[in-house]
Amino acid sequence: MGLTDTEVRSMLEKSYSPTEIPKLEEYLEQACRGEAAFIFDAVRRLIKLYVLFPASSKATTKNMGYASLLTFVKCNDNLLALRYLIPMAKQQQEPFKSVFQCSAYLTACNFADFWKTFVNLQTSDDVLVQKTSQAAVSHFQQTILEILALSYKKAPVSIILAALNVKTLPSTLSIEDDTVVFTATAENTKRERVYQEGINFGNVTLLLHKMGQ
Repeated sequence: MGLTDTEVRSMLEKSYSPTEIPKLEEYLEQACRGEAAFIFDAVRRLIKLYVLFPASSKATTKNMGYASLLTFVKCNDNLLALRYLIPMAKQQQEPFKSVFQCSAYLTACNFADFWKTFVNLQTSDDVLVQKTSQAAVSHFQQTILEILALSYKKAPVSIILAALNVKTLPSTLSIEDDTVVFTATAENTKRERVYQEGINFGNVTLLLHKMGQ
């Protein structure tokens, strides 16, 4: 039987100790498999324990990789805080490299390169990285769709297909003459906004923040 949320949160109230590492590693793998709720403070605590007690685990790099991927999948906004704890040398290795590249592409609304890089995670030799990434596809498609809906009133179907990396659009979208028409909101009706390729998404950080509220 895995750790409960209560058990995980109780560890967060105690002083740092290397004896916590095995239990937090167990929790991390549970969360990657979708068997436990994502608790960022628990993930960050494990990485801090690795930094404080580097000789206490033989799987530090692997579990740091799981932690960075899980944080990106569940809450990209927290990834930067975790990144500061991971040595630069490790960040050039997989899955770190692809995770951080994907995060940068998503934040910049460079969806084409995001999906091209995300494939590296979906096809990883590490089964847990592969499973976690594949399970997150619909989440990222929804995130991208929400970004576009916040930004634009209309966009060509071909652009939305490419942005979502799909061949068929969700049936919930309204389509008129090969154009996706998004529901009017206070954001996308401030001025006439029709999607144009190569547009600068200067307000993407604000948009992502609004989505998280």
